[in-house]
Amino acid sequence: KIPYEIKLSYEKNGVKNIAIYEEYLKILEPKMQQKSIGKETYYCSELFLIHLIYNDLYKALGYLYDIKKYAEENKSNMLKDIENLLNEINYRITNKMGVSEDLYKRSEVIIERIKLDM
Repeated sequence: KIPYEIKLSYEKNGVKNIAIYEEYLKILEPKMQQKSIGKETYYCSELFLIHLIYNDLYKALGYLYDIKKYAEENKSNMLKDIENLLNEINYRITNKMGVSEDLYKRSEVIIERIKLDM
């Protein structure tokens, strides 16, 4: 298992190896059991934000579509916000724009609200 200190190091320094972090997310069972959301939503939410940090909009978009699917299944009231994010990321991909700090911050807020909503 990847120790908690390594996760903190990744968060403070920016994740250097997404594959290692993805493995770390797979072992977060106790933390997810404390939350009211499912594993899939939690994984997708964390990975969505990580890929935004790395400016990988295509992968972030894929995870956001997964989040939308889970939100629809749970009849979340966050669907409008998720669709707005999807539209903005599609726009940024089409126009070859990167991730702005504003987009990342808004995404963090929306993801936290999704976690609370589900």
